[in-house]
Amino acid sequence: IALGTETDGSITCPASVNGVYAIKPSMGQVSRSGVIPLSSSQDSVGPMAHSLKDALLVLSVLQGEDSLDATTTGFELKEGNLKSKSSLIIGALPSDKFTIETQRLYAKQLQALKQAGHTVINVDITDNLDTLFVDEYYILLYDFKAEINHYLASTPAQVAVKSLKALINFNIQNKNTEMPHFEQDILVQSQAIDLTNKQKYQETKERYRTLATTAIVNVYKNNKLDIVIAPTVSPAWKTDLVNGDNFNGSSSSLSAIAGTTHITLPVGKVSGLPVGLSIIANKEGEQAAYLYANIIDEVLSPGTKKPE
Repeated sequence: IALGTETDGSITCPASVNGVYAIKPSMGQVSRSGVIPLSSSQDSVGPMAHSLKDALLVLSVLQGEDSLDATTTGFELKEGNLKSKSSLIIGALPSDKFTIETQRLYAKQLQALKQAGHTVINVDITDNLDTLFVDEYYILLYDFKAEINHYLASTPAQVAVKSLKALINFNIQNKNTEMPHFEQDILVQSQAIDLTNKQKYQETKERYRTLATTAIVNVYKNNKLDIVIAPTVSPAWKTDLVNGDNFNGSSSSLSAIAGTTHITLPVGKVSGLPVGLSIIANKEGEQAAYLYANIIDEVLSPGTKKPE
């Protein structure tokens, strides 16, 4: 097993490209105390494992209230009246942003689910999300400046770098070792953020979280779904030292912004490289996601040896 931290994709994406299971928990489910922060608005700690059972077991140990992380106060898993179903109503999000090979694999997975007796409906997010990713980027830059400054200021005396500005200067002074291939544009953009404009920050945060949460809730409600799925990410891409990362498609953002659960299952390979399937939970739908992810996993990974 391993633990990962995610702001938008950093648990589910590496799990997908390495062919393992992972869970990005809901906001407040697991404490982030001690984690180097990127954004408290989205940061989450979750497990990666060789089985869904192991990932859920680790999550059960991690979750709980922590006085050092206010988001955990009052968090509660909704039990509901969940029962295992022989036939799920599954909403399949589009795969057109992913590589052609990933689209073909996804189509085979949907067919396998239909053959197993489940109803698969092609669905899409119909909400207007035009401002979502611009808002997300602003929130991440704002949070990072405020929170990394606080984190660095609280480090032991032997840590010389005590602020984001000092970190940027350190990287410039040690460019050959710290930045041999890429610059630090995002750090510089974060440093330029005006932390005194709290009204803009609060309005942006409210808008983007509401947009993402409503989009998830609506796709469930409008299509009367049990669960929503999508490819997690395309296969691992080649490192490009000139242009940077070049990957096609990702299903992490709505769950990351809404603060809802996102699970990835290893369900196939493209040219020998693993590709995961995302289980995108509804708001307060953690328990349903765990149950239905296991049902889907049994269909798509029947040859995987399960732990005793």
